[in-house]
Amino acid sequence: MSFKKFLLSLATIMTCVNIYSQVTISQNSFIPRPFSMDMAREIMAEQSAWAYMLDNTRWFGTIQAIAQYNGGIRSTKSTGLGALPFWNYSNKMTVGRNSFGNTTAYDLDSYQLGLGDTINSGLISLSPQVYSAGINFFLFTGPHETKPGFFGKINIPCCTLSIDPQFKEINQVIGQTYAKGEMNTASLNAALAFPIYTTIAQAFAGGAIAGSPTGSAFKGLEFGIIDSKQTSLLRFGDIDLAIGYNFLVNDRSHIGAGIRLSCPTGNKPTAIYVLEPIVGNGGHWGIGGEIMGHTIIWEGHDDKSIEFWFDGQAQHLFKSMQFRSFDLLQNGPGSKYLLVKDLSPDGKTSQQLIQPFINLSSLRVFSTVGIVFDAALLLQMVYHNWQLGIGYNFAGKSTESLALLDKLAIGRYIVNGQQPNESAATATLLGDPSAKINAAMPSAQGAGVLGSYAINIQGNSALNIQDAQLVGGCSSKVFLQSVYSWLHTDYCPLIAAQLSIEFSQSNNNALSQWGIGLRGGFSF
Repeated sequence: MSFKKFLLSLATIMTCVNIYSQVTISQNSFIPRPFSMDMAREIMAEQSAWAYMLDNTRWFGTIQAIAQYNGGIRSTKSTGLGALPFWNYSNKMTVGRNSFGNTTAYDLDSYQLGLGDTINSGLISLSPQVYSAGINFFLFTGPHETKPGFFGKINIPCCTLSIDPQFKEINQVIGQTYAKGEMNTASLNAALAFPIYTTIAQAFAGGAIAGSPTGSAFKGLEFGIIDSKQTSLLRFGDIDLAIGYNFLVNDRSHIGAGIRLSCPTGNKPTAIYVLEPIVGNGGHWGIGGEIMGHTIIWEGHDDKSIEFWFDGQAQHLFKSMQFRSFDLLQNGPGSKYLLVKDLSPDGKTSQQLIQPFINLSSLRVFSTVGIVFDAALLLQMVYHNWQLGIGYNFAGKSTESLALLDKLAIGRYIVNGQQPNESAATATLLGDPSAKINAAMPSAQGAGVLGSYAINIQGNSALNIQDAQLVGGCSSKVFLQSVYSWLHTDYCPLIAAQLSIEFSQSNNNALSQWGIGLRGGFSF
């Protein structure tokens, strides 16, 4: 196969790849594309190594520092990132009291979050805005730019990632006092329990804002918290290393292939906060391969040419210990926020404690990702000391695989739903095994399905592990660069400006964002 046919085949594959778009729901974790994983930025930097300083018969390469800022777009889109933690395929949910016999079924039953028997309904929305900024230190080097030989490169990124959830209560639901016995301990059965929280914003902030009133059996959120404040994290991103061999090389083109290694230096999901900032790939070690090359399509006199560059890499991410929050299989999406009742280890005595299930179903897991990929094409015009380039970048990853490390106790917990905690002065063992976060069943005080002991939650087998796995996604980016190089100066200093716009092709499983960058360095 000729070099030009190879490039044509590569371009065809890149433009024809298509991953089915979907909207993922009821997930509390999200790992955005790492700052270190940006082949668009990398290909623009590494092409400067080929300065063709022909008087240099030994090592060649480039050392650069690249500052970059990325800002999210489409943050208010109903199928965007805000739909990820919700369970109605939208970034907006209706909120109210789902009482049995009520023909209106609200997406979120306010009773489950500690607002009591609310009498009004409301609407909440989540439109997260994601920002990232940082500096990437880049080194590329090889023994000779016009002869076959080994090459090596390294990316060392340091960045900050900020997430503003933009959580809003469009219509505020007001917490109400609980009826006698609904949320009391046995010793205070005759008393009324004041509302645990007065607004949904307080409820989603968990115990950080409001504590349970004296005598209440309720315990607030410890995981799955939606804090309305912007959160940020600054640290080194994953360090990427590559070593390879340029096997087809002449004074107009080259093709090389190598091994790629990703070293985790970022943080991992903890499941405490919804959409917490994650820098890097979530603690995964990665290893894979890379192929790169270029050719001069046209060359004129006096440093004028048109060049085509490509670089692509794919890696497997090995298992990383993280936290995930799980729904119940039989209770549907969002059931992690249902109330559950704590029993004694033998399941025969109420511990007089009611809490959202997510406090118990946020467990340690091993996460593995089959493949992440990142490839870029660059078409560049060279005119004396100036370079103008336009490129296309396609990146994504496959769905992760989860293996549970922790064990949820078998038989200790029952789904409480809207079942009152007390019967006369004794804590009841009754529950609501069929409860849903967006529906209501009759309580055991009347005849019907809850007039007997509820079925206990049967440990890990009751968890919906598959739907908690982070779904694969992909995005496409168009990028531009303008470079000025002092070609006839020792070490060939350069300065460049970069622009990009990236669109998710998988709805809320990848980010849409724009970027601006500035880089400087030298070649040798």
